[in-house]
Amino acid sequence: TIDLATRLKAQRGRDNQVRQLVGTTQDITERKQAGEAIQRERRLLRTLIDNLPDGVFVKDTAGRKLIANRVDMDLIGAASEADVLGKTDLELFPNEAGARGYADDLVVLQTGQPLLNHEEDFIDGHGVQRWLLTSKVPLRDEAGRITGVLGIGHDITERKQAEEAIQRERRLLRT
Repeated sequence: TIDLATRLKAQRGRDNQVRQLVGTTQDITERKQAGEAIQRERRLLRTLIDNLPDGVFVKDTAGRKLIANRVDMDLIGAASEADVLGKTDLELFPNEAGARGYADDLVVLQTGQPLLNHEEDFIDGHGVQRWLLTSKVPLRDEAGRITGVLGIGHDITERKQAEEAIQRERRLLRT
């Protein structure tokens, strides 16, 4: 199959009647195939993002969310991705955790250095204290300029609760 794009232009006479058609036809098969390949790749990546068991997000250079998967939205307490897009951590978490997350974003954006396996606690959208092991890395364009932040947050709440329980038991045993 060959995909073609055709353009026709009618040339009219003084009486406004069509006198001649001038046209061009261009083979756009490669362009169409490249576009379809990009769409397949986007669907594949979005499927991966949406099905990971961790929160995944992408932010622009101002720290505003561009992408948030279901886990990230659940942690925030948002009903849909539209509820978080265009917002910073300062808007999504109006407390110390929001300020801390936003500050971390700015450090990654300004230095270009990743923030890896950073433990942080916060109050989720349901009012429950949670712990995440968060990594944030800079996104770069073809020229190496930083264009945003990609982040992933692994929920370690159960592990932290178990560690706290062990600490309580140790304190009780010492008394």
